Amino acid sequence: MTAYPAIRCGDVLETLLHELVHIAVGPATEGRRWHGREFTATLRAAMAEAYGVSGVGARSSYHGAYAEAIEARFAAPGWEQPPLPLAASG
Repeated sequence: MTAYPAIRCGDVLETLLHELVHIAVGPATEGRRWHGREFTATLRAAMAEAYGVSGVGARSSYHGAYAEAIEARFAAPGWEQPPLPLAASG
């Protein structure tokens, strides 16, 4: 993943989850090879589960729209990011 000037936490989290959904779903057999209905539904569910964001209207580009929603969620009063279940390495 490439970090660019002024990248926000929401941008990184959106891109990471977007790419993980690609790995999980794989290419579609329908007309849109990578951003078909299954991908869109899975990404929408993953964003809701991981970051608590929903109702995002991402029409032609998925990069950016969810980042805005994630940033807004982080800025909400009283919201804390849930702890991530990390496995011990080694």
